[in-house]
Amino acid sequence: MAKTAESARQVREQLDAIRSQLPEGELKKELNSVTEKMQLFGGTAAPTGARTLGLTTGRLRSLFAQIEGVDLAPTSQIISATAETIKDAHDLEESWKTFASADLPALNSKLKAAGLATIKIPN
Repeated sequence: MAKTAESARQVREQLDAIRSQLPEGELKKELNSVTEKMQLFGGTAAPTGARTLGLTTGRLRSLFAQIEGVDLAPTSQIISATAETIKDAHDLEESWKTFASADLPALNSKLKAAGLATIKIPN
């Protein structure tokens, strides 16, 4: 998840840099739409109740700290919360793959057609 978080941060920086170059219009609306999708992977305007990368990472750290700090078997609540949080982490990773393979290439083709720099996802 750390790699996804870092990639998302770098993509967000590129989106912000391009946004300042765009006049109002369809391309800027498209860029804003992609930026909204990025909120799941980091940002300050994620939808209420959304399971974001930051929240999921925080939950995992908290749960693992609770498990490590006790010499007893995990409670049923900890087991359930851990399974749910791991599922959320996998779902977010899949969402990132979809974003990187569909949403971003669609935006990049429009940016390229407008003669602008495209967004690159770091390896």
